[in-house]
Amino acid sequence: MRAALDLNRPKCFFVGRRGTGKTAVTFYLQSKFEKNTILLIPQLLSGADEYIPSDQEVDVHQQPFKTLVCSFKRAILDEVLSAWIKQGLLRPKSSSVISRERNEIEQFDFDIRLLNFISEGFEYLKTNQRDWLKFASKPKQITEEMNEATDSARHSFVVLIDRLDDSWNGSNKAVELVTALMHACVELNATSTCVQPLVFIRENVFERVRSLDRESARLETAVVSLEWTREMLREFIERRLRNL
Repeated sequence: MRAALDLNRPKCFFVGRRGTGKTAVTFYLQSKFEKNTILLIPQLLSGADEYIPSDQEVDVHQQPFKTLVCSFKRAILDEVLSAWIKQGLLRPKSSSVISRERNEIEQFDFDIRLLNFISEGFEYLKTNQRDWLKFASKPKQITEEMNEATDSARHSFVVLIDRLDDSWNGSNKAVELVTALMHACVELNATSTCVQPLVFIRENVFERVRSLDRESARLETAVVSLEWTREMLREFIERRLRNL
């Protein structure tokens, strides 16, 4: 709970086995910051893998992987912008990057928006390098405009991403999608002043990511491990008993 509430945002991945309290943390944050939290339960971590060219080794420096990372970043940013608009926190100028994003923000939910971006990005990779470069720069432009528009705590949102293993098939492509999501969250935490993504992930899924990502050390610096020892469990029960 303390790590999730840390305003310095050094941690964004909560890793643990089933029953260790990952979803409980999301419930706590939603109840404490009702207007400033968004819960996402992605449904396309297997369905979207048909757009990935092949079961290749994850290379975070290559354009196919960067396409996935950009797609996740943009989909998450648009989800926060959607909340801003619904709560009357944003009135974008007609010439802004955000105003040109309104169709994606208002017409689609997170999963369909993500699928659209992945499809669009890989199509540009095949046909037009200049358009792909514009596509890759869009999340950075949106982030900068959102940072400029942030003038109060009301604009700061925590995006909770949970139950990733509910909708994936365990294939290497699905693991690559999870890896791209994690890299996207690290980058957003480093560049955005108003969007804080937190990912709650099963231990076995994270181990698959570590096995495929040669630069997983970059992710591990942002991990909180939810692991119960006998001593911690005993202390927890004793505190509960004292409160009865």
